[in-house]
Amino acid sequence: MNVSRGEYICPCAVSDGYIDEHWIEKCVEALDRDKEVSLVWGLPQYMVKNNELGEISHPQFHNVLPPQKNEFIYYWLATNFFLPEGNICVRRKVFEECFFCKSAENIEPYLRFNYCFNTLGYLPYFLPTVANFGRLHDGQLGQKRTEDGMAQLWLRNYIKKIKKYRSKLMLKITTHQYRGGAGEFLPYEFSVKRFISKYMFKRVNVSANMAMSLMIYFSFINRKWPRVYNIGRKIYHKLKK
Repeated sequence: MNVSRGEYICPCAVSDGYIDEHWIEKCVEALDRDKEVSLVWGLPQYMVKNNELGEISHPQFHNVLPPQKNEFIYYWLATNFFLPEGNICVRRKVFEECFFCKSAENIEPYLRFNYCFNTLGYLPYFLPTVANFGRLHDGQLGQKRTEDGMAQLWLRNYIKKIKKYRSKLMLKITTHQYRGGAGEFLPYEFSVKRFISKYMFKRVNVSANMAMSLMIYFSFINRKWPRVYNIGRKIYHKLKK
């Protein structure tokens, strides 16, 4: 952040990269065109050790677009989804405000960014392209945090914070304020009725929510009883086919 000078921030790890060679150009185009949008994102893909590309993440969005802009908050509240950190492009001021916000402590910095970005009312926009690759390699920080249990703690706290915010909205204890790229309030109104009828009990969203919660317990089992985890994983993939 200290050495960046641009209007937009595109964080990307040194071991990762962009698959779509026009990705940054497309992001800038989208942010310049729509001042209500604060963040642009696309699909990430894994890269294995021998530099071969693996599976493309988020299959639910391969053929169907995710909710855009002011509709995204409903999807986020229903699923606990977090945006792919390897390809987001964010307005600099929004990135600084959300990344360094203090309303979500005891959460990993990028999960905290997601929580603050959504609860502060900023709008994301999805571009339907495979934007970047994330390289899988030995010694990854994420793997270390999974092994020592910190990743599960952060994810659990992230989900708790979202549930708490969702409850406040549904009980009308708090009001969700939508914001544009410059931080100005937008005229959209959050509808509890819409959230319940269209998003909260939608089968695919309920499944995504459950999967996110189960990640915490599967990771614990993997650390404590790896053989049990591997058997369960094989059964899961057989049932999935």
